[in-house]
Amino acid sequence: QQQQQPAGLQEKARALIQLTVSEVRKLVCRLVLFRRPPPREEVLRWSVWRRQHQAVARRCHYKRRGVLLA
Repeated sequence: QQQQQPAGLQEKARALIQLTVSEVRKLVCRLVLFRRPPPREEVLRWSVWRRQHQAVARRCHYKRRGVLLA
C-alpha cells in the first residue's frame, strides 16, 4: 500500500528537479568520501534547497519565454 503524505510534502517533492548525475556525485562525495563528513541531514537539506532553487529558476526561464510546463 502507498502511504499518504501531507499535501505540503507532496508539493515540495514536485517542486524539486530530478537528481542529476552531478548532484548524486556531490552527495556521494560529501557523505562517503570526506574524511570527516558533515552531518547527513545538513548535506541532504542543502541538496533539497539547491534543487528547489534550480526548479524555480527553470520555471522562471520557461515562463519568460512563454513556454508552458506540464
